[in-house]
Amino acid sequence: MTCKESLSKFFEIDSSKVDYYYEEFSKFSSYLKKTFKQDKSLSMQEAFALYLVSTLYDVKHVAEIGVRYGISTRFWLAALPGCAVTGYDLKKLYNKRKKLKPIKSPNFNFIQGDVNKTWRESKYDLIFYDAHPYDLTYKLATEMKDKVKIHCFHDVGSLCFKKESSNIPREERIEIDVAGHWERHVMAEVFTPCIKDEIFAVNDEWRSIIIDDKYGVGITINNSLIGN
Repeated sequence: MTCKESLSKFFEIDSSKVDYYYEEFSKFSSYLKKTFKQDKSLSMQEAFALYLVSTLYDVKHVAEIGVRYGISTRFWLAALPGCAVTGYDLKKLYNKRKKLKPIKSPNFNFIQGDVNKTWRESKYDLIFYDAHPYDLTYKLATEMKDKVKIHCFHDVGSLCFKKESSNIPREERIEIDVAGHWERHVMAEVFTPCIKDEIFAVNDEWRSIIIDDKYGVGITINNSLIGN
């Protein structure tokens, strides 16, 4: 099954609609390809999946957890004109890459510091988790589960995810160099348990999909969005 076919099945929309949005997304492809080359980031297929979910459900405000050099930040700002992005990170690095034009958009608000202390409740339509610590990711997903209907996770593909790490006690879930990244584990523990073993999972309240193209993007949405 191709990426487009998987997305059509996941969102329960006709393939022609996916094709239409892909054509719209392709208008940004030249800029995004150049931007994605500047650091570890999204693939074009992963970016399209994020673009599709954001466009289908009219996402107006994204919370980005883990900004680093602002690669994915630039994706949100370029592909979703008018969308506000609130970025959280310990360090302010997003304008430190010489080959990337500085982010000066009034739609971007950067909040520096430990997210556990700096998190600001707001009307977020989508949360993008890309910070990696287990405790932070789990805590935030759990607290925002009933407030936000779209949760997206980076680094959930086969290059980053180690299924066997679910056996590690929670208090010891620290080093990603050994245990892999924790985002997919959080997807399974908070939203859809079967996503630990499958790339597509649906239960009574949530559904999740893994786009395992580069480092992997996971999308979890509330079933109430389907058909709207």
